[in-house]
Amino acid sequence: MKPIMRLMLALTGLFFVGNVFAGDSGTIEITYSPAAATAVPTLSDFMLIITGLLMAGIAFRLIRNTSGGSPLASIVALALLGATMIPGYDFLKTAYAQAAGLSNPAGGVLNIPVPNPPTDNIQVDNTSGVPQRINDIRYVPDGNTSCQLDTPSTTPECTIGMILPNTSTCYVAVICGDV
Repeated sequence: MKPIMRLMLALTGLFFVGNVFAGDSGTIEITYSPAAATAVPTLSDFMLIITGLLMAGIAFRLIRNTSGGSPLASIVALALLGATMIPGYDFLKTAYAQAAGLSNPAGGVLNIPVPNPPTDNIQVDNTSGVPQRINDIRYVPDGNTSCQLDTPSTTPECTIGMILPNTSTCYVAVICGDV
């Protein structure tokens, strides 16, 4: 076989090596159970709007009446207030992550497969209809023992003892390699 053919064969083999390593890096096991409901006092939507307008009015008067305050500062404050009221304007960008759900109202164990390479944020949703307490979070390796749980870059982080209200979300992360 000619040397150029051996080189081409070796390079072709390198292109297909990646498929051998594709698959899961393991699983994240989250054990959860229903939590006792706790009332959290909040304002109604209408009262939150009233409070926001009251705060905006106070800020407007303070900016306008302080020494050194200028009409430009007032215009900027009003523009920011107006911009937040634009329907459909997305101030906080949506994080697209792999979603997993706590779906059993009686609790249980959620197994989340971790892709290879692992993603930074894995989203965990409570879709059970009741608040759930996270009792345990652990990483179960699947051949790659250099992986471990990490702090996700998106908040809130799923933590042991956390009570996740219905329709709420928390995040977990796995990091692999030299940590």
